[in-house]
Amino acid sequence: MDGNYIKLIITLRKQTGLSISYCKEVINRHNGNYTDALRTAQIESNRLLTYNANSNQFVCWIGTRFGLYIFKLTTKSEVYNNRSIWELRNKLNKIIQNHQLNSEKILSINVVNDLVITSCVGLKYSNNIFGLYFHEKINEFICKKIAISVISSYPCNRRKSTILARIFSRQLLSYYVINKKFIDIKTTLKLECIYNTKQTMGNIVNKFSSLNKCFVIIQQVFIVA
Repeated sequence: MDGNYIKLIITLRKQTGLSISYCKEVINRHNGNYTDALRTAQIESNRLLTYNANSNQFVCWIGTRFGLYIFKLTTKSEVYNNRSIWELRNKLNKIIQNHQLNSEKILSINVVNDLVITSCVGLKYSNNIFGLYFHEKINEFICKKIAISVISSYPCNRRKSTILARIFSRQLLSYYVINKKFIDIKTTLKLECIYNTKQTMGNIVNKFSSLNKCFVIIQQVFIVA
C-alpha cells in the first residue's frame, strides 16, 4: 500500500477521531483529495460516532492479577444503558471465578433483555507480556474490535515491553480494519509501520531489542473482530 495514501488515512483519523475504515472510505470517495475528504468527514463525524445499531457484535475484557479474560457479546439493543452494563459486569465477574486460564469456553448467558455473552477466552500472564489495542471503544471494558499481542522480552522490564506489544497490536488491528484480512506475524514484521512509514515493524522490534539490550519474541497475536 502506498505510503502517502496511508499517511492521508492516519492524518484524517487524527483530525476527526473517526475509524480507520471510514477514513479510508472517504479518501477513496474523493480520489485522494484530502481537503474534500476532510470536509466530508467533519460534516458526518457526529453521526458516525454514535452507536451503530446494525452491528450487534461486541468484545469485553477483564484483567486480573493472573491473566486476561476476553468475552464476545451479542445484542440488538443499546449498550450504553447503565443498568445493562452493571448487570453485565456482575455476570462477567462470576464467570471468571470458575473459568480456567489458557482455555476457551462457548457460552450462551443472557444478561438482560437480548444482551448475551457468547464465549470466554482466558489468557494466563506467566512470564509473557500482553499488549492490547482497541477499535471503536464503547466504555472502559467494551469495544467493537480488539487485538492482543503476546510477547516475551528477556530481561527487559514489563512496562517497556508492554509498549512494544501495544504497537504490534495497533499495527495488526489497523491493517485488518483497512484491508479486511488477517496476516501472520512473519508477514507483519516485513510491513511498513502504518503510523511510521519510514520503518518496518521488524525494524521497530530490532531497535527495541538493541536499545533495551534484550531478546524479543512475538509469540502470538489474537484479533477479535
